Amino acid sequence: MYKIKVEVKGEVVDEFESSGKNTILHDAIFGDVDLSYSCQSGICEMCHCVIEGEIDEEVESIVDGMSLTCKSKAKSDLILKFDR
Repeated sequence: MYKIKVEVKGEVVDEFESSGKNTILHDAIFGDVDLSYSCQSGICEMCHCVIEGEIDEEVESIVDGMSLTCKSKAKSDLILKFDR
């Protein structure tokens, strides 16, 4: 299991675990962690953030080095960094 920390504007606001088998967003939802999302398919881009750690992405990173949590799976402990 990987530990995932959610950081908003530099402050850790939540944590959850991921086996790495499901997407980060999926594990957050089932871990009762409130991450922004709308479509879960990568189209809306609401779930994008800077991710520190190793991930397996189904799609390329989007704007400015940010990744989609709905298309990424954990491959190590992670920090998800949001500005909003």
